[in-house]
Amino acid sequence: MNTENGTLIFVYGTLRQGAGPAHVHLLQYAEYIAHGFVPGRLYDLGDYPGLVPPDCNYDIVRGEVYQLFWPEALRALDCYEGCSESDPIPHEYRREVVQVHLETGDRCRAWAYWYQGPIDQPTRIDSGDYIRFLRLRHRLGH
Repeated sequence: MNTENGTLIFVYGTLRQGAGPAHVHLLQYAEYIAHGFVPGRLYDLGDYPGLVPPDCNYDIVRGEVYQLFWPEALRALDCYEGCSESDPIPHEYRREVVQVHLETGDRCRAWAYWYQGPIDQPTRIDSGDYIRFLRLRHRLGH
């Protein structure tokens, strides 16, 4: 999944701006393009969220699109997400191309990490926005 100037990635969780120190990990490989959303549902898995396919047309997950410039960036991000070739199988996440609806009204295709584990107990993040979820949880003292 390459564009003229690099590879695009959609991030929706700990790699987003404001989600914590992991964002710094992404910044060494990437440049911010735009906010956007993808069809899907978001679940709180404890220290991070998981993106799963939507149940209906109204299910969306908000995030950010970045352009990756370093050739090894995807490999490094796969390691961060626990789905590299050296990580034990089954992987908790898989990387696939998604269509992202950008806040500008445009669309693009970008890599995203899909959660593959069980969703029996995790709490659904109804807003589909991990940053909003973190702010609300912090405000409520959880």
